Amino acid sequence: MDRRIAQIAARAFCLLLALAPLGSLRGDTAAASAPADFDALLQQGEELERSGRWGQAIQLYEDFSKRSTVPSPLLHDHLRHCEIRYGL
Repeated sequence: MDRRIAQIAARAFCLLLALAPLGSLRGDTAAASAPADFDALLQQGEELERSGRWGQAIQLYEDFSKRSTVPSPLLHDHLRHCEIRYGL
């Protein structure tokens, strides 16, 4: 049940990001290579995780998290997972 709630929350967050203005991301040169929407961010992050590039995945998630106005439990989980794997 908790997993289902997390999935619903993640989808709601994605919808919120799709509807929210992303002007702060467009003007930042460091964020220019970062994906603008949450689904693309997760796809890129998961690809980095699969290839074992934990440091890059952490940086991607942290950068997006700093620019986001709404906290995401799913993003936090991915970030924490990468931090643990990076420390091993």
